[in-house]
Amino acid sequence: MKRNQRGNHAGVMPAWSILAVCVMAAACAPVTPPKVFEIDPVRQGAPIAIHADDDPYFLILQGELELARHNVPAALKAYHEAALKSEDPVVTQHACELAAVSQASDIGIELALRWATLDPQSMDPWRFLLIFALDRNDLAMGKKAFVELLRRPDGAAASLALVPPMAEKAAHDPSILQLFDQLPAELRGLPEMLYMRGEAAKAASLWEQSLDAARRASRMRPDWPPPRLLLVDVYLATKRPDAAKAEMDALLAKTKDTVSLRLLLAQKLLRASYEREAGAMLQAVLREDPTQPEALYALGLLAIERRDWPEAIRRLTRLLALDEHRDDAWFYLGVAESGAGDRHEALAAFARVGEGERFLAARTQMARLMMEAGQVDEARRALQRLREARPQEAKAIYLAEAGVLLETGHVEQALLLLGEALAAYPGDLELLYSRALALEKAGRLQEAERDLRAILAKSPQNAQALNALGYTLVNRTDRYQEGLALLQKALALDADNPAILDSLGWAYYRMKDYHQAEIHIRRSYEAMSDPEVALHYGEVLWALGKKEQAMAIWRDAMEKFPDDEALRAAVEQHSRH
Repeated sequence: MKRNQRGNHAGVMPAWSILAVCVMAAACAPVTPPKVFEIDPVRQGAPIAIHADDDPYFLILQGELELARHNVPAALKAYHEAALKSEDPVVTQHACELAAVSQASDIGIELALRWATLDPQSMDPWRFLLIFALDRNDLAMGKKAFVELLRRPDGAAASLALVPPMAEKAAHDPSILQLFDQLPAELRGLPEMLYMRGEAAKAASLWEQSLDAARRASRMRPDWPPPRLLLVDVYLATKRPDAAKAEMDALLAKTKDTVSLRLLLAQKLLRASYEREAGAMLQAVLREDPTQPEALYALGLLAIERRDWPEAIRRLTRLLALDEHRDDAWFYLGVAESGAGDRHEALAAFARVGEGERFLAARTQMARLMMEAGQVDEARRALQRLREARPQEAKAIYLAEAGVLLETGHVEQALLLLGEALAAYPGDLELLYSRALALEKAGRLQEAERDLRAILAKSPQNAQALNALGYTLVNRTDRYQEGLALLQKALALDADNPAILDSLGWAYYRMKDYHQAEIHIRRSYEAMSDPEVALHYGEVLWALGKKEQAMAIWRDAMEKFPDDEALRAAVEQHSRH
């Protein structure tokens, strides 16, 4: 039975995510981040008359009291009324911000227009109005807001804060691109507008439109980094690494802060799964600044992904010497030491992880190492003590212990534990799912199906449960059509999930539709490094007569997962044919 998320090492995050905190210097920053809607306190010293319901300051006080109670709808109602009665633009601004937080677009449009009347010099009302108009799919109102904003001094630069919300909207509704086309010619030809249109087109996967807009913006402002960074993104997304490298080189030649830029480019390369190129970029960072913590951290994680344990240990030890990312560094050092076979050093590293977000994962890994060494009872007692000491995390600790028991082959103990957990948390969907995994592993398929159907009875759109049940039916029974229908529904709910793509491809394989099988499993293989997916992909290729390609897939996977017995068996079996 497949889980939705699978990986080589428990708790290992994608290497690119740790670079997200890197910020380029101002000269290289692609866009100003969007304004975060925050609710400011009532102006100090403002008189509050509590004797009249129609007094705006009474309504403001009422709104603040409702915010203190976390009753945002009631706070918005009070502030909305206050804004309509007050001539103070600050009151209307607060009401507008509450409307944005509440996603109350109709009220927000009314408030933004009033705010613009009360404070005609400000650009902020028009930015809010544009966002509200987008939420309501009102292109006419959006055009009005955009034009007003762009005709202000510095309005084009200020509009760049709207790139993220416009891109998010375009990802779900590409028709938003019409808004740019409806602008007057002198405005839609501005480099900032071309750049924004390129970002929106990229979000909608309209690659050629994005490239065209980015190239035009770059020609108009050759020294402005955002369009070139957009070109890098699109070239990487469309598998044109040579073109991406040319843009990267051009960027690096024009900037003084090459460390920050290289970190950003490494992040983009990692997101696009160009690990080798990202590693080279990070190595260049360390040549310029040998103590750069984000580069050391990312290189340590990349080494773990390659199973280069000595390199990972060296990078993470250096990071700890700098006193940076301490909990993360200790955790991943434990992963690396465990991979290298040094159980004692791995336990010592995991034990150094503090009481943060890595704490439970570290204690779980310690339990796994102890169980693998035969200290099952001792490991379980440690987790039980942890559960008693942290009752608010008891369910998560039950799930972690069950996972370790399953991983180390103690299936019956995992089932008993999950029965205890479900007695404490009756009907909990996560616990039911974990028990279904254990039941399937124990060969108790009817009971596994019972738990999965119990999940689907409560949560019919649960793609994870649909995937698990569908895969079990096609892999362990002859109920192929029933399993196929479940997997097709799961994919409709989560279209890019590589585990579901693999499951659906395997269903087609079992039904001898090898061409459909190849289409789906290839997408899964390209998106996720996993031994089971590699095994399935090879089997499909072999069935299609592509035997050399199948063996190449399996051998490559064996280099990444040398302990996987199923891969080894497949290579040995097919080598005889």
